[in-house]
Amino acid sequence: MGVRNRLLIGVAIGLAALSSACEVTREERVAAACSSICACRVAPLPALQDRCVADCNNQLDATNATDACLDCVSANSDRCSTLENVCAQICDPPTPGDPQFPDGGI
Repeated sequence: MGVRNRLLIGVAIGLAALSSACEVTREERVAAACSSICACRVAPLPALQDRCVADCNNQLDATNATDACLDCVSANSDRCSTLENVCAQICDPPTPGDPQFPDGGI
């Protein structure tokens, strides 16, 4: 794991620890979640990471990520496989009526 990934994970963990000590804004929680997600999804190149985080921030703001989603990402920021397999289901649940989920996403 590269130094940048470790730094991003450390920041995300630090923000998670701060959330229990003081009030962390929603924007800070979204930024930490996006840093963790992007550390898992794209190569550790600054330009790619920055673009991924910006896109993620826009997407999470637009979809109003739930507290459960942000909590899942925060709790699993050091485990990419859990982020992809568990948190993705919480953060982006199937949409009822989506043709990809014929049973309505239930």
